[in-house]
Amino acid sequence: MNYTEMCRRILELSPSINDAFLIDTQSRLLAFKVRDGNDLENIAEEQFAERLEDLAFIASACKHHERFYDELEYIEISYKNRSSAVFPVGSDKILVVCRKKKDMDIYQLAMKVSEIVHAKTQIIEG
Repeated sequence: MNYTEMCRRILELSPSINDAFLIDTQSRLLAFKVRDGNDLENIAEEQFAERLEDLAFIASACKHHERFYDELEYIEISYKNRSSAVFPVGSDKILVVCRKKKDMDIYQLAMKVSEIVHAKTQIIEG
């Protein structure tokens, strides 16, 4: 399974998931999958690049405190009508899952995404 396939499988978890993308710690886009009709199409390239930089910063800032609190599992950024879940993937990648409706709670989403990510990392390491 490649990274784009991983993102595709994440979109299949729920119709409320709008997009999934994988970035590295330098905010470079490695893979993505976007649901048709997504409002991401209306975002300017500069705004999207800024969003990636912000997400990479948030994830690295939280990972920095792992030595005090334990391993970071995920970060939820919740707005009124949508939310984003940010998952560290290894030490150098960040997976972002964005959704409109909350048809499953963040813990259910995190468990399902973790299964897909774990399957991907097992293939790489195995």
